[in-house]
Amino acid sequence: MNIKFLLIGAGFIASMGLLIAVGISQSGDMHYYVSVGEFLDGQRDNPDLRVNGKVAQGTIQRLQEGQEVRFMMTDGDRELAVHYEGVVPDTFVDRADVVVQGSLDSASGVFEAHELFAKCPSKYEAADGEEGAYGTNDGYGDPQAGAAAPASPDVETAGLSN
Repeated sequence: MNIKFLLIGAGFIASMGLLIAVGISQSGDMHYYVSVGEFLDGQRDNPDLRVNGKVAQGTIQRLQEGQEVRFMMTDGDRELAVHYEGVVPDTFVDRADVVVQGSLDSASGVFEAHELFAKCPSKYEAADGEEGAYGTNDGYGDPQAGAAAPASPDVETAGLSN
């Protein structure tokens, strides 16, 4: 019976060792991102860097039947010109959260992206300027104080009167 527990223990330890070895060997493939401001301030130590921000309103220029796009990316304070060629996600619209991966073309000052990731908008947020169940969305994801959540007509209010 002791040999059975010894074999199970050895198998567990070997499995954990394998997982750790694979994790360490793949850690170089992990990509983190910096904000637009951090990138512009000089955090360009990686030639294949990811930059996070929002698409600046009204700056999208689609070229070559939608397979090439130029736009300005912002963190709210500063902007970065971006050029991307490839399949443009459907969720890529004005003010969308995006992450681009690539490098800066030092001659033109434009970030040349080879990857473009666009965040899906939340279905729980009201469109900018529209009244939602909990107030008005100011465009930055923070609803302003506004209307209380409407009560459903078929839910009893437990003796509370309006």
